[in-house]
Amino acid sequence: MQITANNNGSLKEIMATSLADLKSKHRYLTAQIKGGENLRVEQANNRGFVIAMDYSRNPSMGYMNADGGNLATPGNPALDRMTANLQYIQFGQEISNLQLANSMSGARVGPAAKALAARKMLERRAEAEEYFFCRGDGTQQIADITGAVTAVLDTEVAVVTAGTRDGMGSYLLSVNQRIRVYTSALVFKSKGYVVTKTANTGFGYIATTITTAGIVDTDIVLPESDTTTPTTTGIKGLPYLVKATGNYFDKALSSVSALKA
Repeated sequence: MQITANNNGSLKEIMATSLADLKSKHRYLTAQIKGGENLRVEQANNRGFVIAMDYSRNPSMGYMNADGGNLATPGNPALDRMTANLQYIQFGQEISNLQLANSMSGARVGPAAKALAARKMLERRAEAEEYFFCRGDGTQQIADITGAVTAVLDTEVAVVTAGTRDGMGSYLLSVNQRIRVYTSALVFKSKGYVVTKTANTGFGYIATTITTAGIVDTDIVLPESDTTTPTTTGIKGLPYLVKATGNYFDKALSSVSALKA
């Protein structure tokens, strides 16, 4: 952070000693991010990571007269930068006073409630991260709704998640989980919680806040958040990284074709 009298709190960005070369077939950006030896990224406060990129070839070429002819017009690399934004996802665990007492040293019950709660939380985290890394499209989606139903305030309704499009159904949803329902364009409809679940093809949903009652095919389920409007960004998995349209972090694929799949 660079602090001066005239610009208090301005962001200071550092150019790394090497660039991500997107032209060579052996130096794809994804391979570099995974652990390549020639790419360094500098964290820019909490905005994300700044990556310096070189994806344009030298345009200089020309025929000439060897006996004092004109030289080809020189060219230089057009360097660019990309900011990969950070993602924040959290998990929680709750332990009752009785469970805590039973976890004391020498207690005759087991496994210890604290250790069990921590293990279940880590299992949940690993399960969610694996899903997002494999199926994450850049949104926070955790379930794809495939049927129509009308949400009723504080009343259970059956939501269909057949899994015909994503192969997951309601696998990532659990009883008592707080969720939000949005359109595929990420327009908020309602929020509530899962009250029943007997299979991965659907779940019982109780809405506690409703903006639009009608739930239709192609609506999506997002986990709970501290904001009603989602940031529209989530963990970016393979569907996000391997695409040819839209944005790639803060770059438009229509103008930076080197980032296209």
